[in-house]
Amino acid sequence: MRFSSIAIIFQSASIFATTLASGGTDRSYGPSKNFDCEGRKLYGSDLEPFRQEGARRILNRQVQKINDYNILRQLNWGYDRNSFSCVNGKPAAYYLHRLEGYTHSQPEGKWVNEIDYMLVLDGLGHTCTMMMKRFMRHHTTRAADVPIEDSIFDLCSITS
Repeated sequence: MRFSSIAIIFQSASIFATTLASGGTDRSYGPSKNFDCEGRKLYGSDLEPFRQEGARRILNRQVQKINDYNILRQLNWGYDRNSFSCVNGKPAAYYLHRLEGYTHSQPEGKWVNEIDYMLVLDGLGHTCTMMMKRFMRHHTTRAADVPIEDSIFDLCSITS
């Protein structure tokens, strides 16, 4: 009788611990999240250093949260259609972190078409999705000087 009572207690504790552990496990922001940006494959293991840098910048308040209506509309559209996932559902704020070295440039005369790839992070630095920022600039203009209003943002697909 005593043995069966102890076994039931251990079994209950085991189920509770498993449930608690799985509830706190996040599979959505780690190196396993891969993206397809119109045929360009970006792998989570390659993006992890960028995520960590973005998280550090958020923690140190070196980056502003996204407040551009068009970007927020895209993110809300993506959230409603399961185009991305965040750790705790829909976050209160989003942050963009540009991937240095991933820019695609195509010169056309005096103009340059560019695509920047950006991680979309929540307030804790977890990756929610990836966006492409498309813009055209004069070849003498730095990409950083192009106003955000002159850019088009598109969501990438999560492939895992």
